[in-house]
Amino acid sequence: MIKRSFFTLSQPMLNYDLVEPDPKELESIPIPPNLILLLNEPIDSTRPPLIKKGAAVEKGEKLCLYNDSTEYTISPVTGTLTFIDTYSDDFGNTSTYLVIKNDQGQTTKTDSAIYDLKDDIASADQYLRTLPGAPPLKLLAKDDVKINTIVITCADTDLLSTTNQYVTLKFLDEVKQGAKVLKRITHVPNLCITIPEGLNIKEEFDSIKVFKTALKYPSNLPAIILKDHLNMILPAGKKPEDIGVCFISAEAVVSLGRAYKTKSADFEKILTVIGKQGTRYRVKATIGTPLHKIFKAFSILVNDQDRIIIGGPMMGFST
Repeated sequence: MIKRSFFTLSQPMLNYDLVEPDPKELESIPIPPNLILLLNEPIDSTRPPLIKKGAAVEKGEKLCLYNDSTEYTISPVTGTLTFIDTYSDDFGNTSTYLVIKNDQGQTTKTDSAIYDLKDDIASADQYLRTLPGAPPLKLLAKDDVKINTIVITCADTDLLSTTNQYVTLKFLDEVKQGAKVLKRITHVPNLCITIPEGLNIKEEFDSIKVFKTALKYPSNLPAIILKDHLNMILPAGKKPEDIGVCFISAEAVVSLGRAYKTKSADFEKILTVIGKQGTRYRVKATIGTPLHKIFKAFSILVNDQDRIIIGGPMMGFST
């Protein structure tokens, strides 16, 4: 990951990892007895809630706190809502977390709710906001945000992670299909895709502009992609959407394509897990699976004072 010449005074260079040419199949984590979901809305004790402790929920059911809520989450399993409480992050932001006890008789193949999906962004945002990869449907559906360019990122933004590369390599046809769905429901004129240099993909992308990104960090960060490939400078304090560009991960694009094909949501998230000794595992787990269940599957022991880094060493956060 770090390269430095022995004979020069140059600064060390950080390089992104490339996914292995023939990656193994994903390790599958069984659905746990309880799943934890985050709902991006605080509890208001003065209002009557739509969901209550003890309520039965169906796989694929949309869960909102109140009648006029714009935020929602989707139950990944059929089961019972056993706990609802407030969650505060390290920055003081308040939201709500739900615990769902799943019906142990089901499997990942259990039928999910069927959605009335239409070929427009409002319909997608109504049902598919919480798909694996977190597609930015809420942003794309905003009337006051004008997006002219969507960039599909098949290059991972942080070091050590190769999740998006893996998705692209293993599910390339689904990336293409999802891109067509994205184009159809958004009507955004420019669709681009980033592919890391060295990733063994030789196929063409119809009507999609391909950007080959360098392996040197931070080539895959949105601000650098804007500068190097779109000839745009991101002003200080601004986000890409402020200048008309939206970024979406390869995993989110695949999830979107699958959802429109089946008219239902997918709940299996792909993760890259790196143990204390640097051993890398690539897994799929149902959204809401507690981290300790994933660690246990690979005999990763977490002790007091250990720091768990989520998202990557450069851009992630620790807990």
